[in-house]
Formats: sequence, structure tokens, C-alpha cells
Amino acid sequence: MDDILRPYQSKGILDIFNEWKSGTRSVLFQMPTGTGKTVLFSEIVKKGHDRNRKILIVAHRKELIDQIIRKLINKKVEAGVILAGREADYAKNVQVASIQTLHRRKHPDANLVIIDECHHAKAKSYKKLWDIYPEAKFLGVTATPIRLSGAGFDDLFDVLIPSMQVKEFIKQGYLSSVKHFIGATPNLRAVKKRQGDYIIAQLERVMLDNSLMANLLDS
Repeated sequence: MDDILRPYQSKGILDIFNEWKSGTRSVLFQMPTGTGKTVLFSEIVKKGHDRNRKILIVAHRKELIDQIIRKLINKKVEAGVILAGREADYAKNVQVASIQTLHRRKHPDANLVIIDECHHAKAKSYKKLWDIYPEAKFLGVTATPIRLSGAGFDDLFDVLIPSMQVKEFIKQGYLSSVKHFIGATPNLRAVKKRQGDYIIAQLERVMLDNSLMANLLDS
């Protein structure tokens, strides 16, 4: 069953297309976690797919790639997958790729490149995409359009389109209100990061420690 677009998602899509139509090449779109960024750009992919456009979607984790594929299936869009351990099908107009695998294989043709979780886009592997696809439009989506250093992305993206603030999503009933319960503070010094994110397996070992869980339950 297709995802039904929410009003703010429809508005976001319209704003993105208006920027492209005005001549903007690279658009950075911000929307909070849990508000449906994948649904939004999957609808854009569907529109391009129906017009026989060639589209490349890039992500940095297998879990994200699998999520994107599921959303595209809901939209009745067949996509090739460029991912270690999977057989590529370059005949498909839509390709979903792991950034790590993409640069070890043939790059598919693309009129549009979509970068999921694009706050990682400062990595060299991502920045190369602008040179590889000099004629393509770009769309980056993220909840956090800022680097760890506090700088922005205006050297890669021409315009930032922000959505509503989290408090407005809560007010309109799209996100649940938040209560903070603070127990023990986990020691994350030994947890390494990869491309700005904690390595999940290492983070799990720290966060699921029995003493930390017991403290959380007491809290």
C-alpha cells in the first residue's frame, strides 16, 4: 500500500521542485527524525521514475538501503541495488547504492542524485559525486544540516529548505511529546565512530550493560 503524503511532505516536495525549476542544482532538505524523509524522497523518485529519469540514491548503511528499497516497493518502483554481497542490475533506471560499494564498482547514469543522511556528505567519497555527475540535480536530506564542527554545507548545496521545528510537529500531532528521564551516564569513550555515527555494535554493548539498564529502570 502506498504511503499517503502528509501536508508538510507535499509542501516539501513542491518547494524542492520549485528550486530545481528556478535553476538551483543542489538542494539540501531538512526534516526532523521520525517525520518521513524517506517517504518524501521516495515520492520524488516515483515521479522521476514515471518520466523515465535515471536516479541514484546513496546511503551509508545497509539498514538505510533496505528501508529505502521497501519504500520504493510501496511506490511500485523497481530498483537496482549496489551493495556488497548483492548482484547489481544496472538496467534499472533507479539505483540504490552504498557509498562504500559505489566507488568500487561502475557508476550508473543519473539525472538526479539523492543523498540520504547527507550530513555525511563532507566525506571525500560523497564529494566526488558532484564531479562524477556534473549535469545531475542533487537532493540531500537530513535531520541535522550541520557538521560536527558547527559549519554548514553551502560549499556543496546551493540552498537549504528547512521544515517545521520539532515543537510544531508535536503541536500538530505528527510527533509525540518528549519526557526526559536521566539515569546513569554511559561511558562512550571506547565507542568508535564511522563517518560521524557511533558504530552500532559497539554502542549496543555499552548501552545494554546490566548496570546501566538497572539504573534506567529505577529511574
